[in-house]
Amino acid sequence: FRSRQWSFWNENMKVVLLICVLISSCLVSVSSVGTSVSVVVKGTLTCSTPFKYAIMLEEKDNFASTHDLMDTIDTLYSEQPFAYYEVSGTAVDSDAGQYNVEPRIAFYHNCGAKLRVKEWEEISADLVETVDVNLETTKLQRCDMCDRFKNVDDVRKKRHFRSKKMKLALLICVLISICLAGVSISVRVHGTISCTDKSWYFGMWVEDDDSPWRNDLIGEVKKTSFANTTMSPFDISGTVSETMKGDNEVELYMLVYSNCGGGFRCGCFELGDTSEDVDMYLDFDAYSWSAKNVNLERGRCKEECKFFDPQEWKI
Repeated sequence: FRSRQWSFWNENMKVVLLICVLISSCLVSVSSVGTSVSVVVKGTLTCSTPFKYAIMLEEKDNFASTHDLMDTIDTLYSEQPFAYYEVSGTAVDSDAGQYNVEPRIAFYHNCGAKLRVKEWEEISADLVETVDVNLETTKLQRCDMCDRFKNVDDVRKKRHFRSKKMKLALLICVLISICLAGVSISVRVHGTISCTDKSWYFGMWVEDDDSPWRNDLIGEVKKTSFANTTMSPFDISGTVSETMKGDNEVELYMLVYSNCGGGFRCGCFELGDTSEDVDMYLDFDAYSWSAKNVNLERGRCKEECKFFDPQEWKI
């Protein structure tokens, strides 16, 4: 029955893993839906006097707050009445069914006319374009974002503010990942089990106590029978992760069942709480129900044997 339980749990884990893979695949597919376009815009800015300027290249989204920043030139000062510029980036729109992008370039300056932008509509192929702008006379479109900046120096503030928001978002993601990650521990319990009877059997497994949830099986030795053999080696190993409770420790215990000494017996022994890898060697005496080299605690885990039904488990 223990094997059937583990098999059922193992199958469920496979299903969960498959669902996770499918979700990931869907997310990747959604990312690949739509289009990705390389954008390069270059040219010359001119003014009758030395001037300040800044440039922002974005891909428009449906909401102004979610426009995708591709490239910027932070506020610069040109001592000449002209300045060369080049901005570039990749415009990506991953919305399902969206096959075009809408890049735009915004010119911020202190040379006469108000701020203006040039926009490209429904672009589905790589774009390389030269845009020469006389900041005093060239007529470009107005845009919803231009009025949000009182002067050209605000562009740098926006760039830095957006950079801070991205860093904060990244930090939050890292902290969430750390919280979810919990702890992952490698566990090995090995040694010998002995009995003075001529004919006997034993079985055992090691688990992580995950109450009130289902305990995590780390490994097991299925029922093994002996005749004229008083000692047998055993080796149980596996990896356990604690993520559900935000703990940084796992609570290990070992359950042993045997008919050594006459009649069925079950014992549960605590191996301790730990946040480090475990490699434990035990010389277990199935007759005296103790380990010769380690003091095993029964404690709260002894209740586990109450749920152990040898008839149901066909032992």
